[in-house]
Amino acid sequence: MSAVTFDTLQAVETLKARGFTEEQARGVTEVLIKTSEEGLATKHDVKELELSIRAELTLLKCMVGFVLAGVMSIVIKLFIR
Repeated sequence: MSAVTFDTLQAVETLKARGFTEEQARGVTEVLIKTSEEGLATKHDVKELELSIRAELTLLKCMVGFVLAGVMSIVIKLFIR
């Protein structure tokens, strides 16, 4: 997954401006950093996964088509005899 950039100093300053103490602001910021490091997916990650799934689905559709064509040819041969 991609790394998410996060300005910790700005986060601490914003929280302090909103009434948090220095300790609270640093604590909240630390939690946000740990959360983002533990594998949040970015929009790019989701899009990449979507494209991969679509490619696999296309391949699966082709394979099912070939199997169905094979089964139909067997059924037709059985009725022609």
